[in-house]
Amino acid sequence: SSLFGPENRWHSYYRTAFAYRMGQESWFHVPHVDELKLRVSQGTAGGRPDRTARFETWNVSAAGVTKGQLGNSNLRPEQTRETEFGLDLILFNRLSVEVVHARQQTNNSLVLLPVSAITGYSSQWTNSGAMAGHTTELRLESQILDRKNLKWSTQLIADRSRSKITEWDQICLVENISRVCKGTSLRDIYGFRFLKGGRDQLLPALQSRSAEFDTNDEGYTVWVGAGNSWRDGVAKQLWGTHPRLGHADRAVRLE
Repeated sequence: SSLFGPENRWHSYYRTAFAYRMGQESWFHVPHVDELKLRVSQGTAGGRPDRTARFETWNVSAAGVTKGQLGNSNLRPEQTRETEFGLDLILFNRLSVEVVHARQQTNNSLVLLPVSAITGYSSQWTNSGAMAGHTTELRLESQILDRKNLKWSTQLIADRSRSKITEWDQICLVENISRVCKGTSLRDIYGFRFLKGGRDQLLPALQSRSAEFDTNDEGYTVWVGAGNSWRDGVAKQLWGTHPRLGHADRAVRLE
């Protein structure tokens, strides 16, 4: 793929699987168990970045031309290896049970990172860090009716997934409602405390700057900057800007 650097245009992946139908063995005699199958598989897959990731990009506006994203000609595909274990059962010739446990490991993760201001660019796609996770899934299917003119079945599916960043050789990043750092669970969500009830509900450290906040049409207290209202976002091109609040501008975990 030409989306990667000149030295990383080609990469091979594999998949292998094995299944054992124990229920078909002559010695298998378990009451009400019509099928029992054990299976295991392992495979790899790769991820590709956006088509502009390896190239320098520039922004053109009425104010002039500015540097945007720093290119990276050394990009490699991120690779995920997944190992899956499964158990399939048929009970009473009516109830199907499937239990699956899968473990994933992703290396060379493609991450958009900020770069030093001395480069003149704001960010760069890199291969940084690794992630590990596991998923357990249970599926039950019951044949309630199976007649010539009427079939009725029902399913119940439950699953649980957990993922964690296992390697991270960069500084911790806090962007929007996510926090990226070694040991961080990908299910954790971080954000800013939402305030309702007007500017008098601001943290004590911000009371002296209450003129920079306004209450929008949904009743939330939002930062708008001194002399602005929540209606000025488009007219004054305020979208995407943010205040420098020091220690008070801390992300808090949402439980």
